[in-house]
Amino acid sequence: LPHLRQGGRVSRGWTGLRAAASGETLVVAEVYPKGPAEEAGLQAGDQLIAVGGRPIHDTQSWTRALGSTFAGDTIEVTTIRDGGEILRSLQAVDHDEWSTSWAGPALEVPSLGIAVRPPAPDRLGDTGLDQEVGLEVVQVSTKNSFFRVGDILIEINGQVLRDPMDLPPIADQLMEKRKMTAVVMRGGQISRLFYRW
Repeated sequence: LPHLRQGGRVSRGWTGLRAAASGETLVVAEVYPKGPAEEAGLQAGDQLIAVGGRPIHDTQSWTRALGSTFAGDTIEVTTIRDGGEILRSLQAVDHDEWSTSWAGPALEVPSLGIAVRPPAPDRLGDTGLDQEVGLEVVQVSTKNSFFRVGDILIEINGQVLRDPMDLPPIADQLMEKRKMTAVVMRGGQISRLFYRW
Protein backbone atom coordinates (compact mmCIF):
# COMPACT_ATOMS: atom_id res chain seq x y z
CA LEU A 1 0.00 0.00 0.00
CA PRO A 2 2.74 2.55 0.73
CA HIS A 3 4.10 1.89 -2.77
CA LEU A 4 0.72 2.76 -4.31
CA ARG A 5 0.29 5.85 -2.14
CA GLN A 6 3.61 7.16 -3.45
CA GLY A 7 2.41 6.96 -7.05
CA GLY A 8 3.53 3.39 -7.78
CA ARG A 9 1.49 0.88 -9.72
CA VAL A 10 0.61 -2.77 -9.38
CA SER A 11 2.21 -4.95 -12.03
CA ARG A 12 0.74 -8.38 -12.70
CA GLY A 13 3.41 -11.00 -13.08
CA TRP A 14 4.11 -12.37 -16.54
CA THR A 15 5.70 -15.78 -17.07
CA GLY A 16 7.08 -15.41 -20.58
CA LEU A 17 5.25 -18.38 -22.04
CA ARG A 18 2.03 -19.29 -23.77
CA ALA A 19 0.25 -22.39 -22.49
CA ALA A 20 -2.21 -24.39 -24.59
CA ALA A 21 -4.32 -27.49 -24.21
CA SER A 22 -3.04 -30.60 -25.96
CA GLY A 23 -5.56 -33.41 -25.61
CA GLU A 24 -6.09 -33.96 -21.89
CA THR A 25 -2.96 -32.04 -20.84
CA LEU A 26 -1.62 -28.51 -20.76
CA VAL A 27 1.67 -27.83 -22.54
CA VAL A 28 4.04 -24.96 -23.08
CA ALA A 29 3.08 -23.86 -26.60
CA GLU A 30 5.63 -21.06 -26.88
CA VAL A 31 8.50 -19.64 -24.84
CA TYR A 32 9.27 -15.98 -25.52
CA PRO A 33 12.90 -14.86 -25.91
CA LYS A 34 14.61 -13.31 -22.90
CA GLY A 35 11.51 -13.91 -20.77
CA PRO A 36 11.21 -15.62 -17.37
CA ALA A 37 10.27 -19.04 -18.80
CA GLU A 38 13.28 -19.12 -21.11
CA GLU A 39 15.58 -18.04 -18.30
CA ALA A 40 14.16 -20.83 -16.09
CA GLY A 41 14.83 -23.44 -18.79
CA LEU A 42 11.25 -24.18 -19.84
CA GLN A 43 10.81 -25.34 -23.44
CA ALA A 44 7.97 -25.55 -25.93
CA GLY A 45 6.41 -29.00 -25.56
CA ASP A 46 6.95 -29.30 -21.80
CA GLN A 47 3.81 -30.62 -20.11
CA LEU A 48 2.65 -28.30 -17.30
CA ILE A 49 1.41 -30.26 -14.28
CA ALA A 50 1.63 -27.93 -11.26
CA VAL A 51 2.17 -24.32 -10.19
CA GLY A 52 3.24 -23.70 -6.60
CA GLY A 53 2.49 -27.35 -5.84
CA ARG A 54 -1.14 -27.03 -7.05
CA PRO A 55 -2.06 -29.39 -9.89
CA ILE A 56 -3.06 -27.79 -13.19
CA HIS A 57 -4.65 -29.52 -16.16
CA ASP A 58 -6.12 -26.84 -18.42
CA THR A 59 -5.80 -23.14 -19.26
CA GLN A 60 -8.36 -22.18 -16.60
CA SER A 61 -6.45 -23.85 -13.78
CA TRP A 62 -3.23 -22.29 -15.15
CA THR A 63 -4.84 -18.82 -15.12
CA ARG A 64 -6.25 -19.35 -11.60
CA ALA A 65 -2.87 -20.52 -10.30
CA LEU A 66 -1.22 -17.35 -11.61
CA GLY A 67 -4.07 -14.98 -10.76
CA SER A 68 -2.42 -13.34 -7.76
CA THR A 69 1.11 -13.29 -9.18
CA PHE A 70 2.88 -9.95 -9.26
CA ALA A 71 6.06 -8.85 -11.01
CA GLY A 72 9.00 -10.00 -8.87
CA ASP A 73 7.22 -13.05 -7.45
CA THR A 74 8.95 -16.41 -7.75
CA ILE A 75 6.79 -19.14 -9.26
CA GLU A 76 7.50 -22.85 -8.89
CA VAL A 77 6.42 -24.66 -12.08
CA THR A 78 6.44 -28.46 -12.35
CA THR A 79 6.69 -29.93 -15.82
CA ILE A 80 7.20 -33.27 -17.52
CA ARG A 81 9.82 -33.50 -20.26
CA ASP A 82 10.94 -36.74 -21.87
CA GLY A 83 9.03 -38.71 -19.22
CA GLY A 84 10.78 -37.05 -16.26
CA GLU A 85 9.32 -34.56 -13.81
CA ILE A 86 11.20 -31.25 -13.53
CA LEU A 87 10.68 -28.43 -11.00
CA ARG A 88 11.63 -24.98 -12.28
CA SER A 89 11.61 -21.62 -10.48
CA LEU A 90 10.91 -18.56 -12.54
CA GLN A 91 10.63 -14.96 -11.52
CA ALA A 92 7.59 -13.20 -12.93
CA VAL A 93 8.24 -9.84 -14.59
CA ASP A 94 6.22 -6.81 -15.62
CA HIS A 95 5.13 -7.44 -19.21
CA ASP A 96 5.50 -3.80 -20.27
CA GLU A 97 9.05 -3.67 -18.95
CA TRP A 98 9.93 -6.89 -20.79
CA SER A 99 8.37 -5.55 -24.01
CA THR A 100 10.38 -2.34 -23.75
CA SER A 101 13.62 -4.22 -23.05
CA TRP A 102 12.93 -6.51 -26.01
CA ALA A 103 11.64 -4.00 -28.56
CA GLY A 104 13.29 -0.79 -27.37
CA PRO A 105 11.79 2.57 -26.47
CA ALA A 106 8.75 3.89 -28.29
CA LEU A 107 9.02 6.53 -31.02
CA GLU A 108 6.52 9.39 -30.79
CA VAL A 109 4.78 10.40 -34.01
CA PRO A 110 3.16 13.74 -33.05
CA SER A 111 1.30 14.24 -36.34
CA LEU A 112 -0.68 11.04 -35.65
CA GLY A 113 -0.81 11.51 -31.87
CA ILE A 114 0.73 8.09 -31.21
CA ALA A 115 3.92 6.40 -30.07
CA VAL A 116 5.02 3.10 -31.67
CA ARG A 117 7.66 0.40 -31.32
CA PRO A 118 8.22 -3.02 -32.88
CA PRO A 119 5.79 -5.53 -31.37
CA ALA A 120 7.20 -7.95 -28.81
CA PRO A 121 7.01 -11.59 -30.00
CA ASP A 122 4.03 -12.45 -27.78
CA ARG A 123 1.89 -9.72 -29.36
CA LEU A 124 1.76 -11.52 -32.71
CA GLY A 125 0.65 -14.87 -31.26
CA ASP A 126 -0.82 -17.21 -33.87
CA THR A 127 -1.54 -14.48 -36.44
CA GLY A 128 0.96 -15.74 -38.97
CA LEU A 129 2.47 -12.27 -39.23
CA ASP A 130 6.19 -12.04 -39.88
CA GLN A 131 8.07 -10.83 -36.77
CA GLU A 132 9.83 -8.28 -39.00
CA VAL A 133 6.60 -6.53 -40.01
CA GLY A 134 4.42 -4.18 -38.01
CA LEU A 135 4.56 -1.50 -35.34
CA GLU A 136 2.67 -1.64 -32.04
CA VAL A 137 0.83 1.46 -30.86
CA VAL A 138 1.90 1.83 -27.22
CA GLN A 139 0.55 5.32 -26.52
CA VAL A 140 -2.24 7.51 -27.89
CA SER A 141 -2.01 11.18 -26.96
CA THR A 142 -5.14 12.52 -28.64
CA LYS A 143 -8.82 11.59 -28.39
CA ASN A 144 -9.25 11.84 -32.16
CA SER A 145 -6.55 9.33 -33.08
CA PHE A 146 -7.29 6.82 -35.81
CA PHE A 147 -5.51 4.20 -33.74
CA ARG A 148 -5.80 2.55 -30.30
CA VAL A 149 -3.22 1.35 -27.83
CA GLY A 150 -2.45 -2.26 -28.72
CA ASP A 151 -3.04 -1.89 -32.48
CA ILE A 152 -0.36 -3.43 -34.68
CA LEU A 153 0.09 -1.20 -37.73
CA ILE A 154 1.05 -3.41 -40.66
CA GLU A 155 0.67 -1.15 -43.67
CA ILE A 156 -0.31 2.46 -44.35
CA ASN A 157 -1.19 3.69 -47.85
CA GLY A 158 0.45 0.63 -49.37
CA GLN A 159 3.71 0.99 -47.45
CA VAL A 160 4.64 -1.93 -45.21
CA LEU A 161 5.87 -0.82 -41.78
CA ARG A 162 9.04 -2.55 -40.59
CA ASP A 163 10.80 0.04 -38.46
CA PRO A 164 9.49 2.89 -36.28
CA MET A 165 11.47 5.34 -38.42
CA ASP A 166 9.31 4.32 -41.43
CA LEU A 167 6.27 6.01 -39.91
CA PRO A 168 7.09 9.77 -39.55
CA PRO A 169 7.51 10.46 -43.30
CA ILE A 170 4.38 8.41 -44.07
CA ALA A 171 2.48 10.37 -41.41
CA ASP A 172 3.59 13.67 -42.94
CA GLN A 173 2.27 12.52 -46.34
CA LEU A 174 -1.04 11.52 -44.73
CA MET A 175 -1.52 14.98 -43.27
CA GLU A 176 -0.97 16.54 -46.72
CA LYS A 177 -3.28 14.14 -48.60
CA ARG A 178 -5.87 14.00 -45.79
CA LYS A 179 -6.71 10.34 -46.46
CA MET A 180 -5.42 7.03 -45.26
CA THR A 181 -5.80 3.31 -45.88
CA ALA A 182 -4.30 1.19 -43.12
CA VAL A 183 -3.96 -2.53 -42.50
CA VAL A 184 -4.12 -3.02 -38.73
CA MET A 185 -4.29 -5.95 -36.35
CA ARG A 186 -6.78 -4.94 -33.67
CA GLY A 187 -8.08 -7.36 -31.05
CA GLY A 188 -6.45 -10.30 -32.83
CA GLN A 189 -8.20 -9.55 -36.14
CA ILE A 190 -6.59 -8.00 -39.20
CA SER A 191 -8.69 -5.15 -40.60
CA ARG A 192 -8.42 -2.58 -43.34
CA LEU A 193 -9.27 0.95 -42.18
CA PHE A 194 -10.18 3.86 -44.47
CA TYR A 195 -10.18 7.48 -43.31
CA ARG A 196 -10.74 10.88 -45.01
CA TRP A 197 -10.72 14.16 -43.18
